[in-house]
Amino acid sequence: GFDDTTLIPNTFERNEFLKYWFVIDKGPMINEYRDFHRADLYPNYLQLTRRAGISSVKGYKPSKTAKLRLECRFIYRHHKEGMWFTFRGNGARDPSSDGGFPYNEGVETSIAGPRGIDGQSKFSNRIWIIQKDGDFSIQQDTKTAQQPRDKEMTMIITDDGERMQIQCTGIDDNVYDMECNNTTISNPAGLYRVVMYNRRDPGRVSDITYLKLSVIAACDESTKE
Repeated sequence: GFDDTTLIPNTFERNEFLKYWFVIDKGPMINEYRDFHRADLYPNYLQLTRRAGISSVKGYKPSKTAKLRLECRFIYRHHKEGMWFTFRGNGARDPSSDGGFPYNEGVETSIAGPRGIDGQSKFSNRIWIIQKDGDFSIQQDTKTAQQPRDKEMTMIITDDGERMQIQCTGIDDNVYDMECNNTTISNPAGLYRVVMYNRRDPGRVSDITYLKLSVIAACDESTKE
């Protein structure tokens, strides 16, 4: 069996929130978007504007006996908005012109989704799993209904170091599930941060209304009554 233990509780009280999360800095001057990144903490939610990002203070290492589980509820304030999540972050921006976030060494898995309609882009109305190992990437996606604006959606992501499972609800009446089986951690001794951020373009704003990180650890059934 498994026990679910909270690592980071859901809280938006400033002092408590900053015990567990920090706002990722704006990066070097080469980042042409650095003056637009903004993260604002309110009593009941966190608002991310134009590729603002947050990172867990501590690093974690998911495994078969200690799975990481992130539950995030959020509201898009723009019809072309999108969110990214990763359990392989390092808490820093890539020193590039677009203020992006780097992948850690070895295999990286990032969740992009749900992503709103974006003209005729192939990325429209989809949830993506993106894996990178050097310059090589594998992308999986699932088609969704058009992303709602001003409506709360939920992403639940579970990672055991080898497999990542994603469940998304709130887009419509359906439950969208995805699974990726190639998320092996290349550096067994390493710890990775949980990172999330939104899109960089004008008007892109997301409100995070619930954020909780848990570890689902194997328990000894013989100790239970």
